[in-house]
Amino acid sequence: MRNHGSAGFRIAFVSAVCVLASCGGGGGNGDGDSGGPTPPPPPSANMVVTGTVASGAALAAAVVDAKCLGGAGSATSAADGTYTVTIADGRLPCVVRATAGVLVLHSIASGAGSSSARANITPVTELVVAHLTGGAPAAYFAGFAPISLDTAAGRFNASIVTGNLSTSIVGPVASAVIASLQANGLDLTGVGDPLGGPLVAASGSTAGDAHDQALDRLDGALTASGVTLDVLTQAVALASPNAPVESHTTVALLPPERLLAASASNCASFRSGRYRLIVNEAAASPAQVLVDFNATTLALKDLDSGATASLIATGPCTFQNPSGGEVAVSRSGVAIGRVTGPDLQLHAFIAVPEQPHSVAELAGVWNYVSMERTIAGGPVHLTAGTAVFDLSGHLTAQDFCDDMKTCAAVPAAQLPAILISLNGVGGFELAYVGTSNTDRLFAYRAGGGELMLLQIAASGRIVYYTRKTPAVLPPVGRTQQGMNAFVSSLYTAPAAMSLSGSTITSTDPASGSYVRSAIQNFITGATRPETFVINSPREGYVRRVAGPALHTDGTASNVVEFVSLSMRGMDMSVFGLTQSNQLGLFATTASSTP
Repeated sequence: MRNHGSAGFRIAFVSAVCVLASCGGGGGNGDGDSGGPTPPPPPSANMVVTGTVASGAALAAAVVDAKCLGGAGSATSAADGTYTVTIADGRLPCVVRATAGVLVLHSIASGAGSSSARANITPVTELVVAHLTGGAPAAYFAGFAPISLDTAAGRFNASIVTGNLSTSIVGPVASAVIASLQANGLDLTGVGDPLGGPLVAASGSTAGDAHDQALDRLDGALTASGVTLDVLTQAVALASPNAPVESHTTVALLPPERLLAASASNCASFRSGRYRLIVNEAAASPAQVLVDFNATTLALKDLDSGATASLIATGPCTFQNPSGGEVAVSRSGVAIGRVTGPDLQLHAFIAVPEQPHSVAELAGVWNYVSMERTIAGGPVHLTAGTAVFDLSGHLTAQDFCDDMKTCAAVPAAQLPAILISLNGVGGFELAYVGTSNTDRLFAYRAGGGELMLLQIAASGRIVYYTRKTPAVLPPVGRTQQGMNAFVSSLYTAPAAMSLSGSTITSTDPASGSYVRSAIQNFITGATRPETFVINSPREGYVRRVAGPALHTDGTASNVVEFVSLSMRGMDMSVFGLTQSNQLGLFATTASSTP
């Protein structure tokens, strides 16, 4: 989704600058002149930016460049990593860059006005800048320019502003980065404020303080995981809610809070940490359990009840639950599976790494697939549609497809009064205003930046959302292997999860269709051809065409229709078997593209 909030920050910031500088447009001469006298420039003053450059130890002789409102300056760090840059006529905010050989780090001095500021420059501040801007810190620094008077246009040029740098914005961003690293199992005790807090870096006979020791632990975690700071920085930028939608990738990647965590020996994407396990069942209080997973031992602990269990590895990114059911994990860290519920029946579940999200992140246009009862006492069946949420969490428009295929816009007068709000124990409340009905809603942002939503209700209703985007033809030669789970109209999952594998053999851009060779027998390798049409029955969905098929071993079968919706960037899809009225979940455990 496009982050409307960051645009709002830009507007607010530019407006504040204009108020101070009297750049207007309210006059009657049409040339940007407010009609009043031009205010004098602010009095000359020096901005002094200080801090420490460190990466597990002091970085001496680093070239430090600072850009502030009104000017720029540079200096060289001392043996203990400290630096002082003086900027004539400078004002906050400032961005800072330190270059020490091949290592380049960035930071921010936030706020406004003032004659002095502190900006440490470390790997943690590099991550803060990536999260704040939703992009590469180097690009942000390069694009940061003093606000100057555009005499030709008669207004101020605010090319500096790609995000608000007020302390009230930067502080929570820094806290979010610290929380993300701690979710990786990294102890950052002692960091405090990574940007402006005290930092004594180890140098010579001087020992580093707690902040510096935390940087040492980050450096050790990067080395142990084989993840470079550049890779972690890119992941933080992509996963930031401030990242523009066009920067997102549908390649399934782990979010940054999982990159440094230990992984299961049979699955690089199943990593230690907290997961939200969401079970599809009709119950007074449907399960939405927070569990802690130890990837080394495969042990799970219910953080509410304290109950424990251990998974058994059965293959690449597949596991068996001793109490019943199976688990498959995609490359984005999303797990699907089956688990025994209080009714002693097996139910489908999805588990995602626990993440904090804001209501504003949910704004946008979403396609969805659902299993629900649309009439009181009526049958449970597959539905689909499109929902539009605004920045405050209201449903503002909806298309509804009661049979997954025949869709109509819901008239404004009949639109459900839905309001989404934060839930104190995680996720969101989705309230039907004017009734006592409240569903739970959870969000997960994969490492590529894409977001998926999952809604569950006490009635058993389950809804999977992904951002509405046209489906595209897959590349010829792409192979996929994964596991399917199926949900019945009783909201149970009685059938064992099944293995699925296929290769794309041809595409036809003119008809928007492709053919895949789908494995029917994993022992003999026999396959059958299956035809799919993209953006059918509507934009973003893919339909498998029904009909007879001859297998490569001479046998035959009938291909049944289904309508599929890929959860973008998750290596997971949700599909409706229209003939048997079953909801299917598919997690890709292995994939390759020529």
